[in-house]
Amino acid sequence: MKILLGVSGSIACYKAYDLTRELSKKGHQVRVILTKGALKFIRPELFRYLGAQACYLPTDDFNLNQYQEKSTGQVLHIDLARWCDRIVIAPASANLIKKLALGDTTDMLTSVFLSLGQKPVTIYPAMNTEMLQHPFTQEHLNRLKGLPHVFVTSTKEGLLACGETGPGKLLPVETILNTFDIKTLTQKPAKKVLITTGATIAPLDPIRYMTNGSSGITGFHLAKKFLQENYQVTVIAGKNSVKELDDLTLFPHFTLHRIVTAKEMEQKVKAEFPQCDLYISSAAVGDFEFESADQKMKKSTLTDHINIKPSVDILAETLKLRRHQKIIGFAAETSTTSETFKEKYERKKVDLLIGNAVNTEFMGQSAQGFGTNDGNYFFIEEGTIKNQALLTKEDLALKIYQWYAC
Repeated sequence: MKILLGVSGSIACYKAYDLTRELSKKGHQVRVILTKGALKFIRPELFRYLGAQACYLPTDDFNLNQYQEKSTGQVLHIDLARWCDRIVIAPASANLIKKLALGDTTDMLTSVFLSLGQKPVTIYPAMNTEMLQHPFTQEHLNRLKGLPHVFVTSTKEGLLACGETGPGKLLPVETILNTFDIKTLTQKPAKKVLITTGATIAPLDPIRYMTNGSSGITGFHLAKKFLQENYQVTVIAGKNSVKELDDLTLFPHFTLHRIVTAKEMEQKVKAEFPQCDLYISSAAVGDFEFESADQKMKKSTLTDHINIKPSVDILAETLKLRRHQKIIGFAAETSTTSETFKEKYERKKVDLLIGNAVNTEFMGQSAQGFGTNDGNYFFIEEGTIKNQALLTKEDLALKIYQWYAC
């Protein structure tokens, strides 16, 4: 992706260094535009060392010599507007937000903004709490939010550089990286996707429990992909699932429910399922639960066994409720034979069953499937393996979306 990174004169602008480096490491082409205020805090030369293709100063558009070196077209700010796929502005100061909202074109960044057409823009504000909450700033923010191609995020609450506490902090770089490439939602989504992800927990007593190694990262990539394609997304996630899921709560058409036990997940699924068009059951729901004690179990009272019982089979129960919905199930297995997956499909006849090989490091083997960024996946339809591939979880999410969209 070709990204123009706009950096304004908030004291948080030093974080643009890290953002440039991480975007470049992910393979994006990055060009940076600084405002006059940003130049009071940071040095433009460093962006090139961190991977940016170029770093433009506020007056570059009006310097004919620099223009002739950097531009092959007619006007530099027009060239940049045509070159990029999107603009990310982080941080956006109150002053810059005012200029953007009022159509100011006195520097490079504001000129590019006005020349973009409908290319997406994501704005990450950062400023003092009182400045953020001032009626004028709110008026400017609302004006920008009214543009269909512009998405303005919230800020983080905490200790500000001025020593005061409140909203106004720039969102963490990790959050920006997880959210900048989600398309602006210009219309109400036509379809709803329900996703379960992560591990459930079976408590033994108030301090001990049984769980598994599922991290919930698959659910994050699934949710992000469907958000990018303008779906309304609801995720029901295990309590300890990846924090990246919380980053998606910036978006108005995303809902996150965190649960602990399999029973809690079942209740949430049954409440949300009737309204969805697609249900993706990617959670690693524990197969067993204990007859849990109210107090810590003492070693002296333990016998040679602990009573367990099967936990609820959420996917099987949900299949009984199916009407118009498409359902995708996951089968996490250590044995990935066709017989294993056929037996699973016969018990739960979903529209698409995705088998994946899983392992943890507890038995002396390399981690696989759980807690990793890739896996060995089997795509089963009508009981037959149609495809097998080693995929990143991001690529897996893309394939699932393409299967459903087609």
